[in-house]
Amino acid sequence: MLQAWYDVLHVICMCMAMQTYTGIVHTQGKTLDEVVEEMQAGMIIKRMGSVEEVAAAVAFIASSEASFITGTTLLVDGGYTAL
Repeated sequence: MLQAWYDVLHVICMCMAMQTYTGIVHTQGKTLDEVVEEMQAGMIIKRMGSVEEVAAAVAFIASSEASFITGTTLLVDGGYTAL
């Protein structure tokens, strides 16, 4: 009975970066281009991520191809936390 839980239970924490462009940006008096440029300057990959890229990571982690992955955090941040 307990073995059945091991076959279906996966614990994953998905961390989406603030560098993912969703169209919702608080500019604090700056233009959107200025905010994006500042954010990209501090990134390894010098571009914003897309919602589709985050969705692809979620789709992978939910797929059978990721069946041996559990108990971890998946960072989808374009290398931001590697700095």
